Amino acid sequence: MTENVTEGGQASPHGCSDDGRRNRGGNGAEGAPAAADFSSAARGTIIHRCMQLLDYHRFPHPAAVTEDAFLVWRTELVQTGQILAEEAALLVPSLILPFLRTQLAERMAAADRRGRLRREQPFVMGIPANRLKDSFPAEETVLIQGIIDAYFEEDGQIISRETIEQSIDSGEAYRIMQDGKPVGG
Repeated sequence: MTENVTEGGQASPHGCSDDGRRNRGGNGAEGAPAAADFSSAARGTIIHRCMQLLDYHRFPHPAAVTEDAFLVWRTELVQTGQILAEEAALLVPSLILPFLRTQLAERMAAADRRGRLRREQPFVMGIPANRLKDSFPAEETVLIQGIIDAYFEEDGQIISRETIEQSIDSGEAYRIMQDGKPVGG
């Protein structure tokens, strides 16, 4: 894999070309790239960042967030250096607001108000090696580490991505889709 570098010599945070786009065919609005100009991985990374930064203190009732309020918040993310202007161009209200209208978003906001929402939490766990492959010895432990995007506590239960995925599969939650494909993790 090659490292993509920006004009200033910095590695691109989203794996795109030197200007944050997969190609040069922007949408014409002050050089901002169109969504199609980003690779699928880059779109997912940008949407993931938006969800990571979503301010439930500012938006305690996500379903009530207006398009204008979302756009002001998005602009502030750029002004404070939390996302690039090119990335903000992808975060259109029609992509993000439908998630904010879900019960899941409301539950996450409620958990945040209770101090029970956790985002980007590192974890380490050990499992018997033979769970990975039968031929590995059961008495050996394999450490698995990673970062959990988000989880929250509700009614004494941990609601995690796995729980959320099950809800999506049963039609109870919303997955961000673009061009008929899931994005954002």
